[in-house]
Amino acid sequence: MTDFAARHIGPDEAAERHMLATLGYSSLDELIRAALPSDDAGLAGVATGGPVPVVIRGQRWATPEEVTAGFAAASSKLDLPLAHTMLRRSLVELHAGDYRLCVINACSAAEIALNDAITARLRAHGLAEAETEQLLRLGSGIAEAFPVYRQLVAAGQSAVSRNRVIDQLANPRNRAVHAGEHPDEAVVQRVIETAGLLVQEAVPLPRPDDILRLTRSRSRRCPPTASGVGSARDTAGPGP
Repeated sequence: MTDFAARHIGPDEAAERHMLATLGYSSLDELIRAALPSDDAGLAGVATGGPVPVVIRGQRWATPEEVTAGFAAASSKLDLPLAHTMLRRSLVELHAGDYRLCVINACSAAEIALNDAITARLRAHGLAEAETEQLLRLGSGIAEAFPVYRQLVAAGQSAVSRNRVIDQLANPRNRAVHAGEHPDEAVVQRVIETAGLLVQEAVPLPRPDDILRLTRSRSRRCPPTASGVGSARDTAGPGP
């Protein structure tokens, strides 16, 4: 084996034991327990050999079913809805310490989600694309779009109030964009929480079993090409 291959394949059992001994641990389970907070839900599954969750800093555990569905969606080239993509991008910026950009993208994610939900409802009622675009322009901005969403899509009910949308999304985003303000971490955490509630409420992701059914259906419709995947592209999000 070449030096290059040895470096990239990873350690063998003897090297693993040596590294653990150097760190003062007898097993990988013991190292994991020392590295992760002891009060994290799901940690017992790591030690018992049960379903192993996936850890992402600041997020809940991803279940094995979610991980399987995620790989299936990626293999089938299913696109994540833009609102969810923007929200995840804002989480990356949060952990990177770019709080200003985090706020801008999180608020944009919520606004995109509201507009997508409004568009889907209008088209379901037979409204033409041009008329739908005209109505969306009248409600441009998240503070203006939210009342339309709440009345038209959420039937007057939402986990988030209009005052919360203004205070925790619209105002911080406007200060970040127009005044160049760099918010503190407390403000950013509120923005992320509120944006996350709206995105999941307005454009909920399909359940893992629904994603697996969708990918199986897509593979039957689009036989694999030479690259191993079908040629069509779908979106792993709710239909219109």
